[in-house]
Amino acid sequence: MSRMNNKGFLLAESLIVSTFVLTVLIFLFVQFKNLMVNHKRSYTYNSVENIYDLGSLADYFKNNERSNNALRTTLSTIGNNNNLEIYNQSSGCLESVLNPGTVGTCTTLARTMDLDYVLYTDSDIDNINLEQIKYQDMRDFIDKIDATKVQDKGRLFAKFKNGNFATIAMEQKTEITIPTRTVTYALGDGNNINWWSKLFPNTFTSIDYNSTNKMNTITMTTTANGWEQLYMPMQTIAGQSYTIQFDYKLDTELTGLNAEHTSLAYQILAENTNETAIGTELSNSNHKSEDIHISTGTLPTNNGASGTITLNFTAKANTSLSYLVFNFGFLADNKTYKVELGNMRVVENVTGRTVYGPMLSPKFGQPDGTHAPSPQPIVPAHNFRGWFDETHLDQSGNQIEVKETTSISPSLFTDNKETVTAHFD
Repeated sequence: MSRMNNKGFLLAESLIVSTFVLTVLIFLFVQFKNLMVNHKRSYTYNSVENIYDLGSLADYFKNNERSNNALRTTLSTIGNNNNLEIYNQSSGCLESVLNPGTVGTCTTLARTMDLDYVLYTDSDIDNINLEQIKYQDMRDFIDKIDATKVQDKGRLFAKFKNGNFATIAMEQKTEITIPTRTVTYALGDGNNINWWSKLFPNTFTSIDYNSTNKMNTITMTTTANGWEQLYMPMQTIAGQSYTIQFDYKLDTELTGLNAEHTSLAYQILAENTNETAIGTELSNSNHKSEDIHISTGTLPTNNGASGTITLNFTAKANTSLSYLVFNFGFLADNKTYKVELGNMRVVENVTGRTVYGPMLSPKFGQPDGTHAPSPQPIVPAHNFRGWFDETHLDQSGNQIEVKETTSISPSLFTDNKETVTAHFD
């Protein structure tokens, strides 16, 4: 081999070796760089401590978000922006999705964790439009991670002040649609009008109460001396609306006193807070023009007529007493009448549970317990024990304690109607 050819061989050999060494060095550099990136991510992406902190914040939002799944609902109403910033270190926690009085604690909790900002999104990261996220570092984080979609859950993405990132799937409140139910509050033996208060009691010849059908057969003779009345006080809540029903049957023809007073009147009256009651709570009057008047109607007049009357009224704001009154003074004087009245009940459509207790019944969803779906009937010498669900009474008629729970399940409502009954001593 010539000296020239030997030099060419050495040059080619050097190029090949140099290329191989350079390739190996580039490969090692890329691998080392990936190793360093992955090593950095292992410390900055989804560390155990960061996931734990973010989970605590998620629990706080879940337990204190507004009703109707506010986070999910709000996310669905913000258009193309499929992420909701629920915390930022400068502005604190998002007030619109939290119950009043909880925002400050939420902000303090997040700042204690050294969070920079937190986003709420759909749990399926494939649905996230990265272009709609205003933070570039968060875009990079979401683009690099592998997060499994979790059915019916949202997802939180968080950046911490030290540059770390974390994400978790977030449990949602279970949203249950509870159908509206009709609850009937039957007056029970409070239907016995012999227990009721009376004006001109001597005019009522007889009141025969039938405990089976809860009806009273009333025979009475009107006089020209006053307005004969049967009435029952009820403890009501000012401004609360009520629906009262009762049944009737006429065993004689009813004759009106005059063109204005045409038949037996049924009335809802309020306590007269401007006068001192002496003897009776209601005055000797037709009540139509009085300040205590709430509602008035009259029965049909023909013998044999029967049916159900429904009265809707709102309790007056200046008193806690309302009265259900049957005013016989609307009838012609000096005549004998026979009428059947009874089966009094209060009817209400409710959603959620209603708790029946010894006094007024707090409605589910009213933590202060001030809302009552039914008035408390007051009858002389008979103490009102409460509205009792008959399925929760023992054989002696005593109420069986029903433990309250915080969960709501459709299985609690096997029927859209239920009846509770007033019990008296």
